[in-house]
Amino acid sequence: MSAHDIPADDRARAPAHRFAPAAAGWASFWEAGAASLAQWLAEPGASPAVIVVPRGTLVGPLQRALRALLAAPGRPWLPPPIRPLAQWADDLAPAVPVDGLARTLGLLQVLDEAMPDSLPGRSPADRLAFSGGLLDVLDAFAQAGASGRLDDPVWIADAVEAFGAQAAADRLRDDLALVARIADAIASGDADPVGQSIERMKVVAAAWAGRGLRVAWVAWQAPEPLEAVLLAELDARLPAGRLLRLEPDWDAIGAVAPLLRAAWPERFEAPEQSLRERRLHWRQAPRGPIPEILHTSDREREAQLAAQWVHRQLAAWVGAPAASPGSTATPGPSTVMDGTAASAVPGAADGAARPAPKRLAIIALDRWLARRVRALLERAGVLIDDREGWLLSTTVAATAAMGWLDAVAGDGYYDDLLGWLDSRFVRPREHRVLRDWIERRATRHRYLRGWEGLCPPADDAAGPAPEGIAALIESARLQRRAQPLQTHLERLDAAMRWAGAPRRLAADAAGRQLLALLDALRRAAATPGHARPLPFVEFRALLAMLFERHRFFGAIDSPVEMLTPIDAAGRDFDAVLVLGAADGMLPSPPPPLPLVNEPLRMMLGLPTGASQAAAQQADMALLLALASASALTCRTDPADGTRPSPWVERLAAITADAPLHGRIELPGTPRLLRPARAARPAVALDMLPTSVPVGGIERLVACPFRFLAQDGWLLREPREAVDVPGVRERGELVHDILERFHGRTHAMGLAPNAATRDMLHTMLLDATESVSRRELASGGGTLGEIAEWRATLEAYLDWVIEDAAGGWRWIAGEQSGSVEVAWRAGGQPRSLRIDGRLDRLDRGPDGLRVVDYKLGAPDPLKRIAGQPDQAAQLVLYAWMASAHGPVADSGYLSLRRNEVTWVPLAAPADEVLAQWRERLPEYLARIDGGEPLSASGTDCAYCPSRGMCRKGHWS
Repeated sequence: MSAHDIPADDRARAPAHRFAPAAAGWASFWEAGAASLAQWLAEPGASPAVIVVPRGTLVGPLQRALRALLAAPGRPWLPPPIRPLAQWADDLAPAVPVDGLARTLGLLQVLDEAMPDSLPGRSPADRLAFSGGLLDVLDAFAQAGASGRLDDPVWIADAVEAFGAQAAADRLRDDLALVARIADAIASGDADPVGQSIERMKVVAAAWAGRGLRVAWVAWQAPEPLEAVLLAELDARLPAGRLLRLEPDWDAIGAVAPLLRAAWPERFEAPEQSLRERRLHWRQAPRGPIPEILHTSDREREAQLAAQWVHRQLAAWVGAPAASPGSTATPGPSTVMDGTAASAVPGAADGAARPAPKRLAIIALDRWLARRVRALLERAGVLIDDREGWLLSTTVAATAAMGWLDAVAGDGYYDDLLGWLDSRFVRPREHRVLRDWIERRATRHRYLRGWEGLCPPADDAAGPAPEGIAALIESARLQRRAQPLQTHLERLDAAMRWAGAPRRLAADAAGRQLLALLDALRRAAATPGHARPLPFVEFRALLAMLFERHRFFGAIDSPVEMLTPIDAAGRDFDAVLVLGAADGMLPSPPPPLPLVNEPLRMMLGLPTGASQAAAQQADMALLLALASASALTCRTDPADGTRPSPWVERLAAITADAPLHGRIELPGTPRLLRPARAARPAVALDMLPTSVPVGGIERLVACPFRFLAQDGWLLREPREAVDVPGVRERGELVHDILERFHGRTHAMGLAPNAATRDMLHTMLLDATESVSRRELASGGGTLGEIAEWRATLEAYLDWVIEDAAGGWRWIAGEQSGSVEVAWRAGGQPRSLRIDGRLDRLDRGPDGLRVVDYKLGAPDPLKRIAGQPDQAAQLVLYAWMASAHGPVADSGYLSLRRNEVTWVPLAAPADEVLAQWRERLPEYLARIDGGEPLSASGTDCAYCPSRGMCRKGHWS
């Protein structure tokens, strides 16, 4: 394909005829266009004609305007054929399907061979994106007729010279040489969509010329490259006068919208004037449409302003007088705000033409704002027909496929597995059993990773894993292999069928689209060009990319449509809201192309920032000039540096008396706020629970409101697995190790002393190794915590030997215990059971001793133990141990790196225990009687109930 295939100069040729709307409004616009067409169609002796428009959305309004102008009242009328160019091409020259995926994967293989040292090092997603982007570059070069220049040394020398700097020139030469080599490498392939498209345009032109037809081209944008091919062919084949290029007269549009002409003179061919002159000229006669500028200081306020503007427009339409038949009219009073138009206009006679309902367009430039405005309006009862839809990857349906691939990629990581099983489309047999098993294993180990962790050893007390776990492991093993695309898809389909996903997806709109996409991918994979084995990571990235490129759209019957600028162009809306008109969003830059910068775009004839801005300005000018009401939202946000679009600032410079940043509009109705001092919460508990853990009494002592929320109302978060083990997980390991160690030495009757130290050291190491092997089997996350314990091991042995010299002997560990606290309320006996687990119970000369292992520093423990009326844990453990005999002591054992410290209660255990036995029942009786539980804690920084007591509002 050579450069002469696409004549660049034809794209800029002036149209043969312009039509001038006489007044503002879409009706006048299309009436003027229809009048010009009607005059051309009615030429004496003229041959039949076809009318071509760039997009299908322009067919309806142009056809209606022609009917109103040419059709006799009450007589049938056959309009001339009006179709978009793509539809004409499909009818006259059907396209041969091109497997875009095969092109992308084939180019990826070429790139691996052309750049062996750089591209293979990128991630699979980057490799696919670069390959797809480079195909866009090659196709864009071909469409612009630039392919033949890539290896032209004279043209390259001119291009290099234009870049100035030698480094930039060298880079350009290298980039062009690389693109030329890649273009040559794939030129021999059968798939050439650009060449096929150019040939189709020539076939269409030849067909029309062969039938002796006349052709009218109606548009207001410069032709796209393929459109330019068609027009050039028609110019060459049709006799003079048989090709009509029709576009609006921008000077006439500027006359009916003088504000837009004053603000955007480059669009309306206005005379050269300074901004001050244009401002004064417009202010002398401020007529025509004036778009509102809704300006604020942050995104949330911008969304609220937009939602309120839409709601005001709809409210103004409801109940407005009905227009005459055939005009764009307001729905009657029976219109509801959820987007359903009235079925008939009140008072209209039977058989009379019903007026068309009014329509409002939201032109979304910012998807975050679009989602937020949609949510705000739906909350107010206004549904929106979002024409852009949602990325398929963001729908819940996508989790049925990508969730499984994520679990395989994570080697069975529990969070990925649970995420997949939690999809509402995934329900395998014994779903609850499988999910509970994975959650229990993860919660028990707290850092479970990998498939092996889900299958316990034979001697594990948890018992064998459910059968479904083995099926998951086998499916993952097969999926992870490097294999052709078709085999990958078969493995994915098998996993989804095992999970019962296809049946559920078929009952969902987005799910049906996902199944259709997978079916199309399977058909493509069965064709030649897909036999190369794909690594699993590349297949997963490929599927993710496809889900990112496809959108799910569910039609909603509503007078409010949300569209992109290109989708809204040329459509006749009664009101238009441009949402998110920020600098960088309006105008938006052309899509990026690898290896192509702005000067090179200009040299090659590709769309540039300037041409993209001119096209957007033409579409936007028509929307704002012809709608009866319009608005633009923007913001000046110091937080993220967002500023309004320069186009909006120019509009404001004509109409406003102050710059935009000085005119902040706030949503809602202003209210006078009288701040009042808040009181800390104190709420009575209706009924005490029948049992609480020892931690519950600790919470009661530390902060009664925390006890109320977590133990009375049971608002406690469930135990969760963690990704990175920490001190708590090390504590569980240490408890297990010391239980094994002391249980074995006690069974052997081995007394700790200097003579047995080496044996004790060996036994403690054995217990450590045994627990380590078990934990490391499901991942290496515990390596750091095990190493930290090993640094404590020697100090612990020293303390054990010294402690034994004082007469203390280990007698039990990890023992469950409970105490029953009783009182009377209303003449009836009441009680509360307190449950706990004793880390360790020793026996000494004066009785029993309770030891609670702690990995924290000794100083905070000393502060707790130094206040026996606050040390609930130590006292309650002593209370539980008293069932086995007199308790002489209770305390914490601080296990730190190279340091082990014993921290006992600051008062004799029997005295403290007697006080608690007396006071705790009295306190519980008062709570049971309705005494308010106040928020009086001091350790609030990490309290999970802080959001309920809202300490920041009253402290």
